[in-house]
Amino acid sequence: HMDANGRPQWLDLLVSVGDHKELNMVLPSIEIWLWYNPGSVVAMSGQLLQHRVGVVDGDWGVVLLYMHDNVHEHVN
Repeated sequence: HMDANGRPQWLDLLVSVGDHKELNMVLPSIEIWLWYNPGSVVAMSGQLLQHRVGVVDGDWGVVLLYMHDNVHEHVN
């Protein structure tokens, strides 16, 4: 999927958590497959890059840090 919120120049931080093994994150538009094992951190623009994960064998979750325009508008 691709994310609809935020701005293209902002990076999202995705942290893989769980007891899974050998999970991949795929960025198909640039033909990249990343190891996405527990503790892995990926910084990318979710609005610019399509992304997905492969089949999960075990428990898996993600801690996601991202910014929305309305946060910046509220601070200003």
